[in-house]
Amino acid sequence: MATIESVHLELKEQLGAAAALVTYTMRGSLQDVQQQTRYAELVQLVGDDVGPGEDGQNELIPNGELSFAESLAFASSAPVTRVRLLALPSKSVDEDPSGPFHTPQEEDEIRARVTLTRILSTVVAQSNLVRRGGVIPGNSDPTPV
Repeated sequence: MATIESVHLELKEQLGAAAALVTYTMRGSLQDVQQQTRYAELVQLVGDDVGPGEDGQNELIPNGELSFAESLAFASSAPVTRVRLLALPSKSVDEDPSGPFHTPQEEDEIRARVTLTRILSTVVAQSNLVRRGGVIPGNSDPTPV
């Protein structure tokens, strides 16, 4: 099974826009390399609400997700380092929105979560072709059978 190490998040904000830079390292196991196991890669920003005065519910940040069309297979057991940039509105990273007890000085706690999901093999088969309607050869009556 692949491993993910050293996940690091940097967040910069300016003029109502936020940029989240997520850096991490992945490594495939010997079995992953030998079998060319494929993985889907997902990066998510999560609001952390487990501290004192928080609601205890960690929630995904709106617009804070990156998934990738291409899947990943490890060519060797050497580490693979990724640097991913996610651009989103600053209001999306306000994970403790205003409320009766919220003050502007209140901090927002955000983490990056990286997930590798093993892609199981998919087998697809098709049936014979069936034609519907039209004229059936050898039948002068165009009425469907």
